[in-house]
Amino acid sequence: MAASEGGLNLDMPVDVIGRLRERGAAAGKKLREEFAPDRSQVSELQTTWRNHCWVRYRTAMNLLSETLESVTNGLDREHSRFHATPIGTALGGHLLPPLAW
Repeated sequence: MAASEGGLNLDMPVDVIGRLRERGAAAGKKLREEFAPDRSQVSELQTTWRNHCWVRYRTAMNLLSETLESVTNGLDREHSRFHATPIGTALGGHLLPPLAW
């Protein structure tokens, strides 16, 4: 986009708005064709919206797994260091004293 297009441009000329609308419509058509094709013509390897969501989900779950493993390792290290202190020994190695509900 040119500097005169998009953003909060309240003085945008009508012809620029028209060109942006046409480009947006073309982009929308391309996305629709790519991610929502006629189901009778979809090959197994063709990118579809459902496939895209599945790939994003699997990527997110992998990153979450790595992050949780890192948090667990950090907590284990801190717990070991805390347990070795006099107050940690006095509390039986618990980071917080047990709560009586």
